[in-house]
This record gives sequence, structure tokens and C-alpha cells, in this order.
Amino acid sequence: MTSAAPLPDAAPANWVDRWAPELLRPWLKLGRFDRPAGTWLLLLPGWQGLALAAATAGERPDGRLFLLFGIGAAVMRAAGCAYNDVVDRDIDAKVARTAARPVASGQISVKGAFGFIAGGCGIGLLILLQLSPMAIGLGVLSLGLVAAYPFMKRITWWPQAWLGLTFNWGALMGFVAAGPDRPPTPGPGSSRGCSSTPAASPGPSATTPSTPCRTWRTMRWPG
Repeated sequence: MTSAAPLPDAAPANWVDRWAPELLRPWLKLGRFDRPAGTWLLLLPGWQGLALAAATAGERPDGRLFLLFGIGAAVMRAAGCAYNDVVDRDIDAKVARTAARPVASGQISVKGAFGFIAGGCGIGLLILLQLSPMAIGLGVLSLGLVAAYPFMKRITWWPQAWLGLTFNWGALMGFVAAGPDRPPTPGPGSSRGCSSTPAASPGPSATTPSTPCRTWRTMRWPG
């Protein structure tokens, strides 16, 4: 099977096989861009966390964070799938459903796949650094879940349970990223500008108090 043929677990009319240039198809298939369901499974919990945090704080969802999570989900899912294919390449080559995957079939070398992984992780890191320190910490911890997943197939009958935990980790990241400790959003009218201490009054004519910061302790929790 060549890169021109859809993989067995991809839709026959997927956009990669229909419209992508021939040279790019193995790389797009390595990142599972021909099978986008996994990207949605990774993205939607993150968006849910962002929306829940905004609703909890009585604010509108931050469109910038939604965009960052969208790009991050796409590139990190692609990097994770490439890592999985490198680890499982010898097994995949013996299974009909996976034998035509780019690494298992030899269309992409292991070295090339590691370069793909590094590129995806680099983009993911740039996005992660835009978030709060706690969200950055959760993002780093998620790498352990991703790294362990291929090996779960070797020690348990339920590797998809581990994969589910990995996908839904984004809900925690989203909630924390949109929480009160997130970096201020640049631009006029930002609701994130606040002061943790009362403003000093220069005289009796001063009537504008400082805006108090929301913290985890002052947020109203649902239920």
C-alpha cells in the first residue's frame, strides 16, 4: 500500500488522500490528520475546562485561549501519534490494520519521525509558555501519560483507559489556564488588571478604588 491509498482505519474520502500533495501525505498520516477524531477527543475536554473556568468566574470565555488550545491539541496529538508509531513500528508491521502506517511501512524513517515529534513538541512548548505556571506544570506532567501509553498495550488489556486519561487531562489544563492565575490578556479593557492590595489614597478627593484580584479562594464554585 502506498501513501496514495487511504489507510484501513481512515475514511476513504478523507481530505489528506483527496487534496494533500503526494509528498506531504505520509507526514500528515503520521500525525493522523487523515483521522481527526482523536484531535477532537483531545481538544473538547480542554475547551470544556476553559468554558467552566470562565463561567465559574462570571466572565466571558477567552477566545485567545480557545485558539491556543486548538492549535496545541492538533500538534501535540500529531506528535503523540508519531511517538506511538515509532515505539510500535515492529508490531504494526505485522498487523493488517497498521502495516501501512508511514513508519511501519518504511515511508518515513525513525529519524524522520523523531524530527516530526520534535517539531510538534516545539510548537506545543511555545503555546504552553503562554499559559499560567500551574497550567505549564500540568502540561509537562501530561508528557508522562503520553510516553507511557504505547507500553500500556504490553502490560494491560485496557490501554484505552489510559488513553482516555491522557485525552481528558486537557480538562484540568483548560480550567487552570483560564483560572485567576492566568497571565493578563494584553489590550485595553482587559478584565484581568487588578491589585491584590487596596490602592493608596492620595487625598480625600480620590474615589476610584483598585479592582480586587480573583483568587482560587474568592471564586464561586458551581453547586
